[in-house]
Order: sequence, then C-alpha cells, then structure tokens
Amino acid sequence: MDIWACGVILYILLVGYPPFWDEDQHRLYAQIKNGAYDYPSPEWDTVTPEAKSLIDSMLTLNPKKRITAEQALRVPWICVSSPQWGVTPTASLIETFSNVTVWLR
Repeated sequence: MDIWACGVILYILLVGYPPFWDEDQHRLYAQIKNGAYDYPSPEWDTVTPEAKSLIDSMLTLNPKKRITAEQALRVPWICVSSPQWGVTPTASLIETFSNVTVWLR
C-alpha cells in the first residue's frame, strides 16, 4: 500500500471522515489531484501538530518527496511511548515495514 493511501486512512482514523470530499465527482478528483485538504474545527482542534505534520508528509503529492514507511515509523508521534497506550514500535516492526516497501516496488 502506498504511503499516500496510509495518510488518507490515518486522517480518517483521527476524525472519522476523509480528507477529500465533494458530492461532485469532478470537484472531488480536482481536490485529490491538487492535494487540497485542511484540518477543520472542531474535529481537528484536539489533534496534535505532530500528527498533522505526519499526515502532511504522507499526503505530499510528489511521491519522490513523500515520507517513506520507514521514515514514518520513526516519527516521534508514532514511536514515542505514551502513558495512555504504553507501546512503541519495535525494531522488528520497522524491519517488517521496510521489507513490505521493498516488496511493493
């Protein structure tokens, strides 16, 4: 799966709706092609800037400038322990995602 698609999924998981939406299919495609999304209130008011930054780096239009799976797994928002969750990605998880990325190429 492409990191861009993962960014769309992460956006949905955080607020419950997609980053791109329009009832008109042509306008929807234009939003997607232009990377036109935002973080509207009130849903995004409680989401951290770090999470938004990760989404921005995942939804970068140019695939060559887009964050990789390995880089995304090293973003502090993902890998720093949280008392609330008590988990961090392990080295094996990072290795697994790196292998998947190579396999998808």
